Amino acid sequence: MTDLNPTRIEYRRDGYLIWADEDGVHIKTSSRGFEMPEAIAMTELYQAVLAHFRAGEPFPKPTVPDRGQRVFYPERYVVERAKRAVVTAIDDEFRTDETPF
Repeated sequence: MTDLNPTRIEYRRDGYLIWADEDGVHIKTSSRGFEMPEAIAMTELYQAVLAHFRAGEPFPKPTVPDRGQRVFYPERYVVERAKRAVVTAIDDEFRTDETPF
């Protein structure tokens, strides 16, 4: 009978790769930097894969990630970023560098 056990399980995201093989769970990144939401998503995925690996359970059948899993900016982050942009624009509009005297 054919051995159907995979030798490597990979999770590819934007600019990094997390994989599990017989030696453990590994991570490889490109040379680009990661903003905070991307770094958090990467470390959370790594921890989830590592926990699953340590549990010794079989990995599930690969599926296409939904839109929420492909987007690195959670809603709260986007809202806070928009607030900062509005406040900065208003401050810049009313800021004067001229002294009254």
